[in-house]
Order: sequence, then C-alpha cells, then structure tokens
Amino acid sequence: MTPPKPMEVILAETVAVFGVSVAEILSRCRTRRVVTARHAAIMMGLNFTGYSLTRVGRIMGRDHTSISYAYRAAVGRHWRDEQFATMIGELDARLRIKFLELGS
Repeated sequence: MTPPKPMEVILAETVAVFGVSVAEILSRCRTRRVVTARHAAIMMGLNFTGYSLTRVGRIMGRDHTSISYAYRAAVGRHWRDEQFATMIGELDARLRIKFLELGS
C-alpha cells in the first residue's frame, strides 16, 4: 500500500479539527466555517510540505495568488483570533504526530 500524499493527510486532519468535509474545503463555498478550514489547510500545506504556492494551488483548485492571500489571512487571523489559534495549534500537533507516524 502506498503512503498517503502529504496534502491528503493535511486535508484529512483539517476535516477532523474543523468539522467540514474535504469536498467543502475544495469547493468554491465562501461561508466562514469553510473558508476558515480552507485557510488552515493552506497554511499547514505550505508549512509542512515545502510545496510552492503554485503546487498547493493546483491541489486546492486555486491559483497561486489565492493561496498567497489565504496564507497571509490565516497568519494574521492566527495572531488576532484566540479560538482560531487554538484550532491551528491542535491541527499542527495532530499533523506533527501523523507525519512522525508515517515517517517510521
């Protein structure tokens, strides 16, 4: 069995933390809860994979400028919104554990 791709892992863990589906994250939906989860997935995707904005954009169905905007928005919100920061912390911890398990 082949290991899951890094963005698949990130999307699966984002779904678990934020309570939205992968389909919603990848959709054009702009409700706050979906956008929040999407921005978190993009932030973690760039932080954990080392992928370029363009590569993350292709995976997420967006262009690199949208990915850049989402990343900057997520970082800014991380500093302003305590609840979002807590969820990002949980997602980060889950991903670190998951990637350690997959690396073993």
